[in-house]
Amino acid sequence: FFIGSRAMSEAPSPLRLIVREKASVKLLTDLESKNETPTQQWSCSEHPVVASNDGNMIAIPGKSEVIVALMADKKTLYTLKEKNVRHVLFSPKDTYIVTWRSREKEDNQTGGNVGIFEAKTGKPVRRYSQKSVERWPTIQWTKDEKYCIQMVTNQLRLYEEKDPTRWVKKIDQSKIADFAVSPDGSYVVCGSPEVGSSPGSIMVYTLPDFERTYNRSLFKCEDFKFQWSSTSKYLLATASAEGTGDNSSYYGETHQYLIHADGSYSSQLVFKNKGPIQDTAWSPDGTAFVVIQGHQPATAALHLPEGNVKNFVFGRASWNTIRWSPHGRFILLGGFGALQGQMQFWDVYKKKIIGVAQDRNGPKYYEWAPDSRRFVTATIRPLRTVDNGYKLWSYAGELKFQRMIQHLYQSSFVPAKEGTYENKPQSPRLKGRKI
Repeated sequence: FFIGSRAMSEAPSPLRLIVREKASVKLLTDLESKNETPTQQWSCSEHPVVASNDGNMIAIPGKSEVIVALMADKKTLYTLKEKNVRHVLFSPKDTYIVTWRSREKEDNQTGGNVGIFEAKTGKPVRRYSQKSVERWPTIQWTKDEKYCIQMVTNQLRLYEEKDPTRWVKKIDQSKIADFAVSPDGSYVVCGSPEVGSSPGSIMVYTLPDFERTYNRSLFKCEDFKFQWSSTSKYLLATASAEGTGDNSSYYGETHQYLIHADGSYSSQLVFKNKGPIQDTAWSPDGTAFVVIQGHQPATAALHLPEGNVKNFVFGRASWNTIRWSPHGRFILLGGFGALQGQMQFWDVYKKKIIGVAQDRNGPKYYEWAPDSRRFVTATIRPLRTVDNGYKLWSYAGELKFQRMIQHLYQSSFVPAKEGTYENKPQSPRLKGRKI
Protein backbone atom coordinates (compact mmCIF):
# COMPACT_ATOMS: atom_id res chain seq x y z
CA PHE A 1 0.00 0.00 0.00
CA PHE A 2 1.49 3.33 -1.07
CA ILE A 3 0.10 6.80 -1.38
CA GLY A 4 2.01 9.07 -3.72
CA SER A 5 3.43 12.42 -2.71
CA ARG A 6 2.85 15.80 -4.27
CA ALA A 7 5.46 18.15 -5.54
CA MET A 8 6.29 21.40 -3.74
CA SER A 9 6.26 24.79 -5.40
CA GLU A 10 9.24 27.08 -4.84
CA ALA A 11 7.40 29.50 -2.58
CA PRO A 12 4.42 27.94 -0.78
CA SER A 13 1.63 30.38 -0.02
CA PRO A 14 0.57 31.01 3.59
CA LEU A 15 -2.51 29.19 4.78
CA ARG A 16 -5.69 31.26 4.58
CA LEU A 17 -8.73 30.87 6.79
CA ILE A 18 -12.20 32.28 6.08
CA VAL A 19 -13.99 33.39 9.24
CA ARG A 20 -17.64 34.44 8.93
CA GLU A 21 -18.95 36.30 11.95
CA LYS A 22 -22.16 38.20 12.67
CA ALA A 23 -20.97 41.48 11.14
CA SER A 24 -18.26 40.54 8.67
CA VAL A 25 -16.43 37.97 6.58
CA LYS A 26 -12.68 37.94 7.25
CA LEU A 27 -9.72 36.38 5.48
CA LEU A 28 -6.92 35.52 7.91
CA THR A 29 -3.35 34.49 7.10
CA ASP A 30 -1.51 34.99 10.41
CA LEU A 31 -3.44 32.13 11.89
CA GLU A 32 -1.77 31.73 15.25
CA SER A 33 -1.57 35.40 16.21
CA LYS A 34 -3.60 36.68 19.16
CA ASN A 35 -3.86 40.05 17.43
CA GLU A 36 -6.35 39.36 14.69
CA THR A 37 -5.48 41.41 11.60
CA PRO A 38 -7.54 40.32 8.59
CA THR A 39 -5.82 40.30 5.22
CA GLN A 40 -9.19 41.14 3.67
CA GLN A 41 -12.64 41.86 5.07
CA TRP A 42 -16.13 42.04 3.57
CA SER A 43 -19.59 42.90 4.83
CA CYS A 44 -21.69 40.23 6.48
CA SER A 45 -23.14 37.25 4.63
CA GLU A 46 -26.17 35.33 5.89
CA HIS A 47 -25.18 32.13 4.11
CA PRO A 48 -21.86 30.29 3.63
CA VAL A 49 -19.27 32.05 1.53
CA VAL A 50 -17.38 29.88 -0.97
CA ALA A 51 -13.81 30.08 -2.26
CA SER A 52 -12.91 29.01 -5.79
CA ASN A 53 -10.96 25.78 -6.16
CA ASP A 54 -7.76 27.63 -7.08
CA GLY A 55 -8.16 29.94 -4.07
CA ASN A 56 -8.24 33.12 -6.16
CA MET A 57 -11.91 34.12 -5.88
CA ILE A 58 -14.53 34.29 -3.17
CA ALA A 59 -18.34 34.35 -3.57
CA ILE A 60 -20.31 36.17 -0.86
CA PRO A 61 -24.10 35.71 -1.01
CA GLY A 62 -26.32 38.41 0.49
CA LYS A 63 -30.02 39.27 0.66
CA SER A 64 -30.16 40.93 -2.75
CA GLU A 65 -26.94 39.96 -4.54
CA VAL A 66 -23.87 37.74 -4.70
CA ILE A 67 -20.52 39.53 -4.64
CA VAL A 68 -17.66 37.75 -6.42
CA ALA A 69 -14.29 39.23 -5.48
CA LEU A 70 -10.59 38.52 -5.79
CA MET A 71 -8.96 37.17 -2.64
CA ALA A 72 -5.67 39.00 -3.17
CA ASP A 73 -6.83 42.62 -3.26
CA LYS A 74 -10.54 42.51 -2.37
CA LYS A 75 -11.36 43.81 -5.84
CA THR A 76 -14.96 43.07 -6.76
CA LEU A 77 -15.05 41.29 -10.10
CA TYR A 78 -18.82 41.61 -10.48
CA THR A 79 -22.10 41.40 -8.62
CA LEU A 80 -24.81 38.87 -9.45
CA LYS A 81 -28.28 40.30 -8.93
CA GLU A 82 -29.50 37.08 -7.37
CA LYS A 83 -31.43 37.56 -4.14
CA ASN A 84 -31.59 35.19 -1.18
CA VAL A 85 -28.98 32.80 -2.58
CA ARG A 86 -28.35 30.04 -0.07
CA HIS A 87 -25.83 27.86 -1.94
CA VAL A 88 -22.96 28.61 -4.30
CA LEU A 89 -20.45 26.34 -6.03
CA PHE A 90 -17.61 26.68 -8.51
CA SER A 91 -17.03 24.15 -11.30
CA PRO A 92 -13.78 22.12 -10.93
CA LYS A 93 -11.65 24.46 -13.11
CA ASP A 94 -13.49 27.56 -11.84
CA THR A 95 -14.96 28.24 -15.28
CA TYR A 96 -18.51 28.51 -13.94
CA ILE A 97 -20.26 29.59 -10.77
CA VAL A 98 -23.64 28.10 -9.84
CA THR A 99 -26.20 29.60 -7.44
CA TRP A 100 -29.33 28.16 -5.79
CA ARG A 101 -32.17 30.04 -4.13
CA SER A 102 -35.68 29.08 -3.03
CA ARG A 103 -38.19 29.13 -5.87
CA GLU A 104 -40.24 32.29 -6.36
CA LYS A 105 -43.05 33.26 -8.76
CA GLU A 106 -40.68 35.26 -10.96
CA ASP A 107 -38.66 32.12 -11.70
CA ASN A 108 -41.38 31.04 -14.13
CA GLN A 109 -40.33 33.96 -16.32
CA THR A 110 -36.59 34.00 -15.62
CA GLY A 111 -36.04 30.30 -16.33
CA GLY A 112 -35.52 28.85 -12.87
CA ASN A 113 -34.06 29.31 -9.40
CA VAL A 114 -30.63 27.87 -10.31
CA GLY A 115 -28.29 30.12 -12.24
CA ILE A 116 -25.07 29.21 -14.06
CA PHE A 117 -22.66 32.06 -14.82
CA GLU A 118 -19.17 32.51 -16.21
CA ALA A 119 -17.03 32.72 -13.08
CA LYS A 120 -14.58 35.31 -14.42
CA THR A 121 -17.18 37.76 -15.77
CA GLY A 122 -20.58 36.91 -14.28
CA LYS A 123 -22.08 36.51 -17.74
CA PRO A 124 -25.24 34.35 -17.60
CA VAL A 125 -24.93 30.92 -19.21
CA ARG A 126 -28.29 29.32 -18.47
CA ARG A 127 -30.91 28.73 -15.78
CA TYR A 128 -32.98 25.79 -14.65
CA SER A 129 -35.33 24.83 -11.82
CA GLN A 130 -34.53 22.72 -8.79
CA LYS A 131 -37.32 22.83 -6.22
CA SER A 132 -35.61 21.13 -3.31
CA VAL A 133 -32.08 21.75 -2.04
CA GLU A 134 -32.00 18.21 -0.66
CA ARG A 135 -30.27 16.84 -3.76
CA TRP A 136 -28.04 19.87 -4.31
CA PRO A 137 -26.23 20.01 -6.58
CA THR A 138 -28.11 18.31 -9.41
CA ILE A 139 -25.36 19.30 -11.82
CA GLN A 140 -21.79 17.93 -11.88
CA TRP A 141 -18.77 18.49 -14.08
CA THR A 142 -15.92 16.13 -14.81
CA LYS A 143 -12.60 17.26 -13.35
CA ASP A 144 -11.44 18.63 -16.71
CA GLU A 145 -14.91 20.11 -17.40
CA LYS A 146 -15.10 18.28 -20.71
CA TYR A 147 -18.54 16.99 -19.78
CA CYS A 148 -21.32 18.10 -17.50
CA ILE A 149 -24.19 15.94 -16.25
CA GLN A 150 -27.49 17.30 -14.97
CA MET A 151 -30.06 15.19 -13.15
CA VAL A 152 -33.69 15.96 -13.95
CA THR A 153 -36.84 13.93 -13.28
CA ASN A 154 -36.25 10.35 -14.51
CA GLN A 155 -33.32 11.45 -16.63
CA LEU A 156 -29.59 12.26 -16.84
CA ARG A 157 -28.55 14.82 -19.46
CA LEU A 158 -25.07 15.24 -20.93
CA TYR A 159 -23.61 18.64 -21.84
CA GLU A 160 -20.31 19.19 -23.64
CA GLU A 161 -17.68 21.79 -22.92
CA LYS A 162 -18.10 23.53 -26.26
CA ASP A 163 -21.77 24.35 -25.58
CA PRO A 164 -22.93 24.32 -21.94
CA THR A 165 -26.41 25.54 -22.88
CA ARG A 166 -27.68 22.47 -24.77
CA TRP A 167 -27.67 18.84 -23.77
CA VAL A 168 -26.51 16.46 -26.50
CA LYS A 169 -27.39 13.05 -25.01
CA LYS A 170 -29.64 11.67 -22.35
CA ILE A 171 -30.51 8.47 -20.62
CA ASP A 172 -33.89 7.67 -19.11
CA GLN A 173 -34.14 5.93 -15.77
CA SER A 174 -37.14 5.94 -13.48
CA LYS A 175 -37.01 7.72 -10.11
CA ILE A 176 -33.33 8.67 -10.14
CA ALA A 177 -32.51 9.69 -6.57
CA ASP A 178 -28.80 10.48 -6.85
CA PHE A 179 -25.83 10.30 -9.20
CA ALA A 180 -22.08 10.94 -9.33
CA VAL A 181 -19.70 11.60 -12.21
CA SER A 182 -16.26 9.97 -12.05
CA PRO A 183 -13.38 12.48 -11.74
CA ASP A 184 -11.86 11.65 -15.14
CA GLY A 185 -15.21 11.81 -16.91
CA SER A 186 -15.25 8.17 -18.02
CA TYR A 187 -18.30 7.05 -16.03
CA VAL A 188 -21.44 8.16 -14.26
CA VAL A 189 -23.33 6.18 -11.60
CA CYS A 190 -26.96 6.66 -10.61
CA GLY A 191 -29.32 5.07 -8.15
CA SER A 192 -33.09 4.58 -8.07
CA PRO A 193 -35.00 3.54 -4.91
CA GLU A 194 -37.35 0.60 -4.60
CA VAL A 195 -41.00 1.35 -5.30
CA GLY A 196 -43.56 -1.04 -3.80
CA SER A 197 -42.59 -4.55 -4.82
CA SER A 198 -40.20 -3.34 -7.53
CA PRO A 199 -36.52 -3.32 -6.54
CA GLY A 200 -34.26 -0.32 -6.70
CA SER A 201 -31.09 -0.25 -8.77
CA ILE A 202 -27.52 0.99 -9.04
CA MET A 203 -26.27 1.50 -12.60
CA VAL A 204 -22.92 2.61 -14.03
CA TYR A 205 -22.65 4.05 -17.54
CA THR A 206 -19.74 5.12 -19.70
CA LEU A 207 -19.35 8.73 -20.81
CA PRO A 208 -20.10 10.18 -23.26
CA ASP A 209 -21.84 7.17 -24.83
CA PHE A 210 -24.07 6.14 -21.90
CA GLU A 211 -23.25 2.45 -22.34
CA ARG A 212 -24.08 0.45 -19.23
CA THR A 213 -21.21 -1.41 -17.56
CA TYR A 214 -22.87 -2.36 -14.28
CA ASN A 215 -26.37 -3.01 -12.97
CA ARG A 216 -27.43 -4.22 -9.54
CA SER A 217 -31.03 -4.64 -8.39
CA LEU A 218 -31.65 -4.38 -4.66
CA PHE A 219 -34.30 -3.86 -2.01
CA LYS A 220 -34.19 -1.77 1.16
CA CYS A 221 -32.80 1.23 -0.65
CA GLU A 222 -34.27 4.70 -0.28
CA ASP A 223 -31.16 6.84 -0.35
CA PHE A 224 -27.77 6.52 -2.02
CA LYS A 225 -24.27 7.80 -1.47
CA PHE A 226 -21.71 7.39 -4.25
CA GLN A 227 -17.98 7.87 -3.75
CA TRP A 228 -15.54 7.57 -6.64
CA SER A 229 -11.86 6.93 -6.15
CA SER A 230 -9.66 9.70 -7.55
CA THR A 231 -8.47 7.23 -10.22
CA SER A 232 -12.09 6.69 -11.40
CA LYS A 233 -11.42 2.94 -11.44
CA TYR A 234 -13.35 2.14 -8.29
CA LEU A 235 -16.65 3.16 -6.74
CA LEU A 236 -18.16 2.79 -3.29
CA ALA A 237 -21.97 2.73 -3.42
CA THR A 238 -23.96 2.95 -0.21
CA ALA A 239 -27.69 2.24 -0.19
CA SER A 240 -29.77 2.85 2.92
CA ALA A 241 -33.34 2.65 4.19
CA GLU A 242 -34.85 4.27 7.25
CA GLY A 243 -35.43 2.26 10.41
CA THR A 244 -38.82 0.95 11.45
CA GLY A 245 -38.40 1.88 15.10
CA ASP A 246 -38.28 -1.67 16.44
CA ASN A 247 -35.21 -3.21 18.03
CA SER A 248 -34.18 -5.13 14.93
CA SER A 249 -33.90 -2.14 12.61
CA TYR A 250 -34.00 0.98 14.78
CA TYR A 251 -31.04 2.51 12.89
CA GLY A 252 -32.34 1.43 9.51
CA GLU A 253 -30.42 -0.75 7.11
CA THR A 254 -27.34 0.15 5.14
CA HIS A 255 -25.59 -1.86 2.45
CA GLN A 256 -22.28 -0.91 0.89
CA TYR A 257 -20.79 -2.19 -2.36
CA LEU A 258 -17.33 -1.95 -3.87
CA ILE A 259 -17.66 -1.73 -7.64
CA HIS A 260 -15.04 -1.68 -10.40
CA ALA A 261 -16.27 0.88 -12.88
CA ASP A 262 -15.75 -1.36 -15.92
CA GLY A 263 -18.07 -3.95 -14.37
CA SER A 264 -15.35 -6.57 -13.94
CA TYR A 265 -15.84 -6.88 -10.17
CA SER A 266 -18.33 -6.01 -7.44
CA SER A 267 -18.68 -7.11 -3.86
CA GLN A 268 -20.87 -6.25 -0.92
CA LEU A 269 -18.85 -5.25 2.12
CA VAL A 270 -19.52 -7.67 4.94
CA PHE A 271 -18.76 -6.73 8.54
CA LYS A 272 -18.42 -8.88 11.67
CA ASN A 273 -19.94 -6.25 13.93
CA LYS A 274 -23.61 -5.34 13.96
CA GLY A 275 -24.59 -1.75 13.43
CA PRO A 276 -24.55 1.10 10.92
CA ILE A 277 -21.79 2.36 8.64
CA GLN A 278 -20.63 5.52 10.37
CA ASP A 279 -18.39 6.91 7.61
CA THR A 280 -16.38 5.92 4.54
CA ALA A 281 -13.61 7.80 2.73
CA TRP A 282 -11.15 7.14 -0.11
CA SER A 283 -7.48 8.02 0.20
CA PRO A 284 -6.58 11.04 -1.95
CA ASP A 285 -4.73 8.88 -4.48
CA GLY A 286 -7.55 6.32 -4.69
CA THR A 287 -5.51 3.28 -3.70
CA ALA A 288 -7.33 2.54 -0.43
CA PHE A 289 -10.42 3.43 1.59
CA VAL A 290 -11.32 3.49 5.27
CA VAL A 291 -14.66 2.42 6.76
CA ILE A 292 -15.95 3.08 10.27
CA GLN A 293 -18.70 0.58 11.05
CA GLY A 294 -20.73 -0.73 13.97
CA HIS A 295 -22.37 0.54 17.12
CA GLN A 296 -20.15 2.61 19.38
CA PRO A 297 -17.37 1.94 20.01
CA ALA A 298 -17.11 1.41 16.26
CA THR A 299 -14.37 -0.31 14.27
CA ALA A 300 -12.22 1.53 11.71
CA ALA A 301 -10.38 -0.45 9.04
CA LEU A 302 -8.31 0.24 5.92
CA HIS A 303 -9.33 -1.65 2.77
CA LEU A 304 -7.69 -2.14 -0.62
CA PRO A 305 -10.02 -2.03 -3.64
CA GLU A 306 -8.43 -4.90 -5.57
CA GLY A 307 -10.32 -7.87 -4.21
CA ASN A 308 -11.73 -5.87 -1.29
CA VAL A 309 -8.88 -6.82 1.05
CA LYS A 310 -8.91 -5.55 4.63
CA ASN A 311 -5.35 -4.26 4.98
CA PHE A 312 -5.25 -2.81 8.49
CA VAL A 313 -7.53 -2.36 11.49
CA PHE A 314 -7.12 0.90 13.43
CA GLY A 315 -9.10 -0.47 16.36
CA ARG A 316 -12.36 0.37 18.13
CA ALA A 317 -13.30 3.73 19.64
CA SER A 318 -16.03 6.37 19.67
CA TRP A 319 -15.59 7.31 16.00
CA ASN A 320 -18.00 8.46 13.31
CA THR A 321 -15.82 10.69 11.11
CA ILE A 322 -12.91 10.12 8.71
CA ARG A 323 -10.74 12.92 7.37
CA TRP A 324 -7.74 12.16 5.14
CA SER A 325 -5.08 14.84 4.93
CA PRO A 326 -4.81 16.23 1.37
CA HIS A 327 -1.48 14.44 0.77
CA GLY A 328 -2.79 11.14 2.18
CA ARG A 329 0.01 10.68 4.69
CA PHE A 330 -2.08 11.43 7.80
CA ILE A 331 -5.65 10.58 8.72
CA LEU A 332 -7.97 11.78 11.46
CA LEU A 333 -10.49 9.43 13.04
CA GLY A 334 -12.93 11.46 15.12
CA GLY A 335 -16.10 11.27 17.12
CA PHE A 336 -18.21 14.38 16.56
CA GLY A 337 -21.88 15.31 16.69
CA ALA A 338 -23.51 13.19 19.40
CA LEU A 339 -20.07 11.94 20.50
CA GLN A 340 -17.58 13.78 22.69
CA GLY A 341 -15.13 15.22 20.18
CA GLN A 342 -12.42 12.54 20.50
CA MET A 343 -9.73 12.65 17.81
CA GLN A 344 -6.98 10.23 16.85
CA PHE A 345 -4.28 11.22 14.36
CA TRP A 346 -2.51 8.46 12.42
CA ASP A 347 0.46 8.22 10.07
CA VAL A 348 -1.04 5.94 7.42
CA TYR A 349 2.29 5.25 5.74
CA LYS A 350 3.58 3.76 9.00
CA LYS A 351 0.17 2.55 10.24
CA LYS A 352 0.98 4.20 13.54
CA ILE A 353 -1.00 6.50 15.83
CA ILE A 354 0.86 9.78 16.35
CA GLY A 355 -1.51 11.80 18.53
CA VAL A 356 -4.79 12.02 20.40
CA ALA A 357 -6.89 15.05 21.28
CA GLN A 358 -10.39 16.10 22.24
CA ASP A 359 -12.54 19.13 21.45
CA ARG A 360 -15.27 19.26 24.09
CA ASN A 361 -17.04 22.30 22.62
CA GLY A 362 -19.17 20.30 20.19
CA PRO A 363 -17.53 21.28 16.89
CA LYS A 364 -19.70 21.12 13.78
CA TYR A 365 -16.95 21.75 11.23
CA TYR A 366 -13.66 19.84 11.06
CA GLU A 367 -11.20 19.73 8.18
CA TRP A 368 -7.53 19.62 7.20
CA ALA A 369 -5.58 22.59 5.88
CA PRO A 370 -4.26 22.25 2.30
CA ASP A 371 -0.71 21.74 3.63
CA SER A 372 -1.72 18.65 5.67
CA ARG A 373 0.02 20.16 8.73
CA ARG A 374 -2.95 21.81 10.44
CA PHE A 375 -6.47 20.67 11.30
CA VAL A 376 -9.33 23.00 12.26
CA THR A 377 -12.35 22.31 14.44
CA ALA A 378 -15.05 24.97 14.68
CA THR A 379 -18.11 25.36 16.89
CA ILE A 380 -20.54 27.39 14.82
CA ARG A 381 -24.05 28.80 14.72
CA PRO A 382 -26.87 28.09 14.22
CA LEU A 383 -26.08 24.50 15.18
CA ARG A 384 -24.62 25.60 18.51
CA THR A 385 -25.19 28.99 20.15
CA VAL A 386 -22.62 28.73 22.96
CA ASP A 387 -18.85 28.20 23.01
CA ASN A 388 -18.51 29.49 19.46
CA GLY A 389 -14.95 29.63 18.12
CA TYR A 390 -12.31 27.67 16.27
CA LYS A 391 -9.23 25.67 17.20
CA LEU A 392 -6.14 24.84 15.18
CA TRP A 393 -4.43 21.52 15.80
CA SER A 394 -1.20 20.07 14.48
CA TYR A 395 -1.23 16.89 12.38
CA ALA A 396 -0.34 15.08 15.62
CA GLY A 397 -3.18 16.50 17.70
CA GLU A 398 -1.35 19.33 19.46
CA LEU A 399 -3.56 22.36 20.16
CA LYS A 400 -1.69 25.22 18.50
CA PHE A 401 -4.23 28.05 18.75
CA GLN A 402 -7.82 28.80 19.65
CA ARG A 403 -10.07 31.83 19.34
CA MET A 404 -13.49 32.25 20.90
CA ILE A 405 -16.00 34.27 18.85
CA GLN A 406 -19.45 35.01 20.24
CA HIS A 407 -21.24 34.67 16.90
CA LEU A 408 -19.30 32.39 14.56
CA TYR A 409 -21.04 31.00 11.48
CA GLN A 410 -18.16 29.65 9.38
CA SER A 411 -14.47 28.85 9.71
CA SER A 412 -12.94 27.12 6.70
CA PHE A 413 -9.59 26.93 4.92
CA VAL A 414 -9.16 28.41 1.46
CA PRO A 415 -8.23 25.69 -1.10
CA ALA A 416 -4.80 25.65 -2.72
CA LYS A 417 -3.69 24.33 -6.08
CA GLU A 418 -2.29 20.81 -6.07
CA GLY A 419 1.48 20.94 -5.67
CA THR A 420 1.51 24.13 -3.59
CA TYR A 421 2.69 22.31 -0.46
CA GLU A 422 5.25 19.59 0.10
CA ASN A 423 4.24 16.17 1.39
CA LYS A 424 6.26 16.37 4.60
CA PRO A 425 6.76 13.43 6.98
CA GLN A 426 6.31 13.57 10.73
CA SER A 427 8.72 15.94 12.46
CA PRO A 428 11.69 14.28 14.23
CA ARG A 429 10.76 16.07 17.44
CA LEU A 430 7.60 13.99 17.68
CA LYS A 431 9.26 10.62 17.20
CA GLY A 432 9.14 8.54 20.33
CA ARG A 433 6.49 10.76 21.90
CA LYS A 434 4.22 8.89 24.29
CA ILE A 435 0.58 8.82 23.23
